[in-house]
Amino acid sequence: MAYPTGPLLAALADRILANLDFIEARAPTWGSATQNEPPYADTQLLISLLGVLVFPHEQAPEALGNLLRDYTSIGRVVKVIYSVHEGDDRVELTDADGEAVLIDPAVIKNLPRLLRNSVAHFNVLPRDDQGRFCGIRVWNKTPEPDRLITFVADIDFKELRLLARHVLTEMRKHRIDVPLEDPHDPMKKVEEQKYREQPKTKGKVPILNRDIWEDLVDVHGGDPVAARTTMDRSLRREIKRLRADQKRER
Repeated sequence: MAYPTGPLLAALADRILANLDFIEARAPTWGSATQNEPPYADTQLLISLLGVLVFPHEQAPEALGNLLRDYTSIGRVVKVIYSVHEGDDRVELTDADGEAVLIDPAVIKNLPRLLRNSVAHFNVLPRDDQGRFCGIRVWNKTPEPDRLITFVADIDFKELRLLARHVLTEMRKHRIDVPLEDPHDPMKKVEEQKYREQPKTKGKVPILNRDIWEDLVDVHGGDPVAARTTMDRSLRREIKRLRADQKRER
């Protein structure tokens, strides 16, 4: 498989769309004798969309809102069937600190948070429509000891598929309109950290390069004592020269 080139999200969106098309073209139709055989198009859709929704939202919460600013069908994707806050359009989520947060599920930028919260706590259940996997049911619970359910919502795969294709197509065109850089290689940061962590003054004596030491011993006829004496004298002369240069600069 070729390495993805260009902006990461656009490259991933292009590949995910290709995968969805490939699987949907080969998936058995509902009602056929092979309806329960792979490949499973709705399962692939759900897994792909969770990643697509969460990726841009982590770096820029407004990114998804920009992608879907002209999308008018979000209310058909998420249908709240129960809320502990009756009469309020918002639903209650429990954040990472265990605090209650009210969000409006009809606002597109809240969809990644709602899905991520439900999946992280395994509050997800497949929905059945006369034997067909038609969507998922998601909900939220308050922390221990109460564990009260604060909302239940149904997500429809038919509407979710339309939403997914819209998001992926816009991402493929790189129409996010917010600063959203590709992630940087963490090992570069690790190397910077190592450099910063090195002692600036006295510390462990560095190990001499083996090749240099062997060459030095060799030019002294294999005598390590003579090689060490030369090395010490050379270093002392260099230190003396550097100090003299520093005094002149002052």
